[in-house]
Amino acid sequence: KEHWAARMMDFLSQSGGSSSMIALLEWRKAERAARRKVWEPLARWTRRMRRLKVFWTQAVPRAIAESGGRFRKRTERFLGFLGKVVPHAIFFYCAKVVVTRAVPTVLRVSVLRTRYCFASVGFLYPIFMTLTALEGDRLEEAENDEYDAGDGENADAKAKKEQEEEIEKWARYWVAIGPLALLADVPFLSTSVSLFWPSWLEMCCVFVLWLEMPLMNGAYFTVDTVFAPMYKKFESARRRRRREKKRRGDDGSVRRV
Repeated sequence: KEHWAARMMDFLSQSGGSSSMIALLEWRKAERAARRKVWEPLARWTRRMRRLKVFWTQAVPRAIAESGGRFRKRTERFLGFLGKVVPHAIFFYCAKVVVTRAVPTVLRVSVLRTRYCFASVGFLYPIFMTLTALEGDRLEEAENDEYDAGDGENADAKAKKEQEEEIEKWARYWVAIGPLALLADVPFLSTSVSLFWPSWLEMCCVFVLWLEMPLMNGAYFTVDTVFAPMYKKFESARRRRRREKKRRGDDGSVRRV
C-alpha cells in the first residue's frame, strides 16, 4: 500500500494533479507510519500490562488459596535460610576486605599464603582443644575423687552436658575441614587453584577461623547444610538396598521351603 501511495503521488505530481489529493495521500502515508510505529506497539504493551494485572490480581491469589499453607511455609523456610546465610556472607566479605586491604602485602605473601600457616591454624589449635574436650571429664573425675568437692549431681550433669557439646563441636569441625584439608594437601590441585585464585590460601585461613569461632558456629552450619543432607540421602539409599536384599532373601527361603 505504501508503494502504491508513493507511485500515485509521483504520478499526480508529474501530471499536475490537485494539491488536495497529494495532501490526502501524504496524510494517509503518515497515518499508516504512525500506526505501525506508535499505536500498534502501544496496543501490544497495553495488552501485556492487562495480562500482567490479571496474573497478579487473580492467578496469584488463586494459586495461594489453592496451595493452602504450602506457599507460606516455603516462604518462611526461604527467609529462614536467608537469615542464616546473610551473617556468614557478611563475615566473609569483611574478612576478605581486611585481608586484602589492611594486611601488608609482604605479610600476606610470606605468611598467609603458605601451607604452614594453614596447617598451624587449622590443625594445632583444634587438636589441642579436641584432646581437652576428650580428657577433660577424666581429669575432673580425678579431681573430684581427690578433693571430694560435693557439688552435687546437678553440677556433674551440667559439666557432662558441656563436655558432650564441646566434643560434638570439634567432631563437626573435623568433618567440615576434612575436604578442605584434602584439597590443600594435593600439590597439583592446590597449585592449579593458586594460579586462578592467588589468595585462596588466605581465604582458607579465614574459613578455618570461621569454623572455629563460637560466635559464627561455622562447623554447625557447614555440617547441617552440606554434609548432613548428603549423609541422609546415602543412608536412606543404603537402608533401602538392605531391605531389598532382606526381602529377596526371605522370598528365596520361603520358595526353598
